Amino acid sequence: MNQKLKTVVSCALVGALVSLGSHTRVFADTDPSVGTTHVVDQDGNGDFTTIQAAVNAASNTDCILIRPGTYFEEVDLGSKRLFLESEDILDDFTVATTVIHGSDTRATCMKTGNGVTQDSWVRGITFTHATDHGLQCGTEASPANVFVRRCRFIDNGSLTNGTDGAGLAYTTGRVLECSFRGNETEERGAGYFGESNSVEQCIFVGNEAADNGGALSGASKVDRSEFYDNVAENGGAIANSPGILITNSIFSKNVANNHGGAMYFCKSGTRVYNCTFVLNDADNKGGAMREVKGTGTKIKSNIFFFNTAGTSGDDTSDCSTRHYCFFETGNKPSNGNGNVQAASPLLVYLPLGGAESGEDGNYHIANSNSACIGNGRVLDGSNNDTPNDHDFDDDARPGSGGTWDIGADEF
Repeated sequence: MNQKLKTVVSCALVGALVSLGSHTRVFADTDPSVGTTHVVDQDGNGDFTTIQAAVNAASNTDCILIRPGTYFEEVDLGSKRLFLESEDILDDFTVATTVIHGSDTRATCMKTGNGVTQDSWVRGITFTHATDHGLQCGTEASPANVFVRRCRFIDNGSLTNGTDGAGLAYTTGRVLECSFRGNETEERGAGYFGESNSVEQCIFVGNEAADNGGALSGASKVDRSEFYDNVAENGGAIANSPGILITNSIFSKNVANNHGGAMYFCKSGTRVYNCTFVLNDADNKGGAMREVKGTGTKIKSNIFFFNTAGTSGDDTSDCSTRHYCFFETGNKPSNGNGNVQAASPLLVYLPLGGAESGEDGNYHIANSNSACIGNGRVLDGSNNDTPNDHDFDDDARPGSGGTWDIGADEF
């Protein structure tokens, strides 16, 4: 098949291709009916040499397929419903070399119009060196519904630029299998800020917010995601997300200059289940997390280990409910049901490896002697909870022993 024809058909085939991935059960895409495919190739072997020219020529439901290259553009999709993606969204090298570059002078690498309600998607593209947002989906007051998958948001924003969400901002669509690294903001959510209905299987490394939420502020659900070395005033990784459900995720070496080394919550309805918190730090209260009193955060089946805080040395300062969690010896709270303590949860400290990985992470249970095994609890289905039937690796809960474990990993 010639190269141009091979590229044109990939938009139609990508839904089938993703079924080859390791998380087919959760993440297989359902592609809508795609119109004309417009191929962008800087070398002149496609239909256009710039992304904006392809967007200008496209109609609703068309696909813009971008071949590898560094595109120094500020792409404006307007109010069109379009599907933009790299030539192979499942290939890490293709994603890393299909780049929209803001040159540290452009406000965004790509933006959509306000309030676009029909699903669009952006998949397999790297956004870097924008001054405000790598990808801006509408505005905070009028967000757009954009499904973002397997994208990279690298080194966007700055600590002196007063915009939320330096990497990705405002989408109400799903955010899947994306990486956020080295983004900075003077405001909130350096990696992602907005109202996404879910952030799943993403990794956040080395993002920093001068305000709250070094990695993320927003979303109604975070699942199977990793947070390493993020920094903020409050909530080194996550802050101020009302009603958020956080499951099966790993938090390590996040830092808060004030409260909540990994998390800070001052809005109601937060639920944190089956997560692992290791080596997070806060200068004031809550080495792992801080809840403003009265907000009713629910904490169940989490591992808290070697988290530190300056003013209050506990892991979970002021949190109202802590049940079936692991705490290192001497740190178990006096209230709560089914909490356990031991000198160590016996975790494996595995280097993740690769440019997009954290530093010491993926803290799986090492062996059957861990106090975390069999002492967790299933979600009860109340309060809009979804039963937590799979772990960080997408393995079934409960495991072969028939009982639920504590933390992100089911042994």
